[in-house]
Amino acid sequence: MLEVVIKYNPYKVISEITVNGETPKDNSKIKQYLNQRFQMWVDLLPALLAEEYNDDEMAVTFYGTELDYQDLYAALKAEEKKNGIQFKVDKRPAKEFGDKENDIRNLFKKVQELPFEELQSPAVVNAFELAFNELLEVNVVATMSAGKSTLINALLGKKLMPSKAGACTATITRIQDNDDPNYKATVYDESGSEIGHYPELDYKTMVGLNKDKDTSKIEVLGDIPFVKSDEVSLVLIDTPGPDNAEEKKHGLVTAKALDQSSKMLVLFVMNGGKLHDVAQDDFLRRIAKSMSVGGKQSRERFLFVINKMDDYNDEDDDIKGETIPGTIKYLEEMGIENPNIFPASAQTALLIRRYLKCCDEEEKNKLWEEVQSKANKLVNHEQLHLEQYAKLPRSCQEKIDGELEIALSEGDILGQALVHSGIRGIEETIRMYVTKYCRPAKITNVVNTFIHKLDDAEAFEKTKKEIASRKDEQIELEKVINILTEKLTSQVENNAFKEKIENLNIESELEEKLDTLIMDTESPITLCFDGCPKEMEEYAAKNFIQGFETLVTQKQNEFQVKVDYLLLEDIQVKGQRLLDEYIQKLIAISDECGLKGIHIDLSSFVRGKLASLNTNAALVNSVDSRIETHTEERSRTITKRRRGLDRLLHPLNWFDPEYQVIEYYDVDVEEEIRYINSEKLRLQLFAPVRKSLLEERSRILQFAKGETENIKNYFYSQFAEVDAFLIKKTNELNNVVHSQKASEEALEEAKCLLEKLEAIKRELELILDI
Repeated sequence: MLEVVIKYNPYKVISEITVNGETPKDNSKIKQYLNQRFQMWVDLLPALLAEEYNDDEMAVTFYGTELDYQDLYAALKAEEKKNGIQFKVDKRPAKEFGDKENDIRNLFKKVQELPFEELQSPAVVNAFELAFNELLEVNVVATMSAGKSTLINALLGKKLMPSKAGACTATITRIQDNDDPNYKATVYDESGSEIGHYPELDYKTMVGLNKDKDTSKIEVLGDIPFVKSDEVSLVLIDTPGPDNAEEKKHGLVTAKALDQSSKMLVLFVMNGGKLHDVAQDDFLRRIAKSMSVGGKQSRERFLFVINKMDDYNDEDDDIKGETIPGTIKYLEEMGIENPNIFPASAQTALLIRRYLKCCDEEEKNKLWEEVQSKANKLVNHEQLHLEQYAKLPRSCQEKIDGELEIALSEGDILGQALVHSGIRGIEETIRMYVTKYCRPAKITNVVNTFIHKLDDAEAFEKTKKEIASRKDEQIELEKVINILTEKLTSQVENNAFKEKIENLNIESELEEKLDTLIMDTESPITLCFDGCPKEMEEYAAKNFIQGFETLVTQKQNEFQVKVDYLLLEDIQVKGQRLLDEYIQKLIAISDECGLKGIHIDLSSFVRGKLASLNTNAALVNSVDSRIETHTEERSRTITKRRRGLDRLLHPLNWFDPEYQVIEYYDVDVEEEIRYINSEKLRLQLFAPVRKSLLEERSRILQFAKGETENIKNYFYSQFAEVDAFLIKKTNELNNVVHSQKASEEALEEAKCLLEKLEAIKRELELILDI
C-alpha cells in the first residue's frame, strides 16, 4: 500500500506531495500543478497517482483546511467508484479560516500593548480593520425581463427587490450581509448626500424608493442567508441592465466590475426564452474581453444564469440536447470560452422560500396556489432537474445531492423542487469563491501588511540595541547621530527635495495618453455609420439612434473607467518616483549609522465624469423633405351606350342600351416625401460626442493641473511627518548615548522588545502555515 501525504496551503497557494516519503520526480505530471489552486486540479489527482505509481491501494494523509479536504475526499471516492482503486483517507487537524482570523486579532492586541507609537496610531488601526473587513461584491446584471430582481429575491429568500419591468431602472441597490433577518436601508441622492433612513425595510418601501426620482443609491443591510458575515462581507449589487437608457451613469458601476483588475463577481442573468439580444450581445463581448485577461480565476468570477427555465416543456424543448449546447455556442460566438452556466428557475425558488417562511395563513394559502404547480412541474419532469447541468466542484455537487436525498426520503416536494430550481448551485458557487479564493487571500494580505509594520519597528530597535551595545564608542556615535539630525533638519537638504516635489507634473504624460484614448473611443463610434444608407425613413432612423445611443453609452462608461485608471496610474508612477527618491535621500543621510528608509502608502484620487449625450433632438434636426415625381396607375368608371349592330350583338342591352366599363390610365403625381438624411444625422449625433470628449479632455487636464497642487501638498505633509518622526527617533538614539546608565537601560529595553517582536512575527508567519 502506498503511503501518500498531501499538504495544501491556501495562503501561499502551494501543494506538497510525497509518496512513500519521496517527492514526485521531475518528469511527473503532478509537478506542473503544485503551484496552482487545489480546486483547479484536485479532481485529476487520484487518476494521476494511480497512473504514475501503478498501485490500487493507497493510504492518503491530508494536511489542510476542511473545505479542501472535502474536495479531495470527493475526488478520491469518485476514483474508487470509477476504477476500483482503494483509498484509505485520513485528515490531520488544521486550523480553519476563522481560527486564523482570531489569531491575527489577538496578535494585533498584543502589538497594541507594546510601546510603539507608530503601531498604535489611528491610521494603522484603521488600515488593519479595512483589510479585515474587505467587501466581496457580486454585481447582478441582466437585460430587461430576464428576472434579475426575482433572482436576487430568491437568493435573499424574501420579496424585497421590485420585480415590475422598469421599476428598478433608476436606482443602484447594494445589499450587504450582516446576518440580520430585519433589513434596513440608507438612501442617497445623486450627489451622495443622505436623504433618508429606513430602520424597517420591506417590499412596499423599496417600490416607493425606486419610483422616487431623487433616489440614486440604496444601501441595504440585512441577511444573505447562504453565507455568514463572519466569513466574508458579501454585497449583492443590483444595477440597471445594459439595455437601460434612463440612467447612463449607472453603467459605470458595471463597467468597473468588468475591469480586469476587479475582484468583483459578475452574475449575468439571461432570459431563457430570449437568449439573443443586441444590448446583451454587446455586453457579453465586453465580458469576453475582461475574461481574456487574468487566467482561470478571472474567468471563474463570471457566472451566467439562464433564468425562466420552468417555462420549458418536454414536447417542444430539449434542455440537455439543444438549450445548453445552444447557449454555450452563443456565448462562444460572443468570445466567451468555457462559460460557467447555471440554468435556473428563480421564480420557483423564491415562491418556495417565501412559502416556507410565511406565517400568515391567508398569504400562505395564496402562495401555495402559485407554488404547487411550479414545484410539481420541476419534480415530475426530469429535464427540469436543473441542478444536473451546472458544472460544480465535486464537494459542492455532493452537498446539493445530499439535500436532494433528504428531501426524497422525507417526501418533501418543495425541498426537491428547490434543488431542481438550480438556485443552490448558484449559491454554492458564490460561497466557494468567497471561502476558497477571497478568504485565504484576505488573511495572507493582512498578515503580510502586519509583518511589514513590525519590520519598521524592529529595524529601529535593532539600531538602538547596536548603538547601546557599543559602550566604548559613545562619543563617536553621538557625533554621528548629531550629524544625522542636522541633515534631517537641514534647510539645504529639505529645499533640494522640495524642489523635486515642486517639479511634479501629472498632466504632461497624461495629455498624450488622453489623445490616444479619445481616438480609440471615437473609432468604433464613427464605424457605426459605415454602410448606413444615405437616406432612411424615420422608423429606421429611430432604430439606428437607439443602437447608436447604446454604443455611445458603452464607450462612455469604458472611457470613464480608463480615465480613472490613467489618472491613478500617472499619480502612482509619479508618486512612487518621489517616494523612491525620498527613500534614497534617507538612505544617503543614514548611511553612516545604517538607518533604513521608510515606506509610505500612496492614496488614490478621484476621476471625472463625461457629460451625458443628448440625442433626443437629433432626429428632428435631421429630417429633410423633397418633391419626388413618380407614376401611379389610376382608374375611373365611364358610362357608354350601345347602338345599331353593336346593340343587336349584345342581347343583354336590347332593353337597356347603357353599360359601364373601367378605363385605366397613367398620371404623374407629385408628393412630399419625408426622410432622414444620414449625413445630417451623423453630424447631429457625432458632433456632441466629439465635443463632449474634447470638453472632458480639457476638464481632465484642468483637474490634473489643479490636483497636482493637492498631490504636492500631500507629499509635503507626508514627508514632513516622516521627517518629524525620524527626528524624534534620532533624539531617542541621542538619549541612548547620553550616559552609561542610559545605554544600559536602552540595551535591556531593546533586547526585551526585540524578543517580543520576534515572537509575534514567528506567530504571524505560523498563521500562514497549515
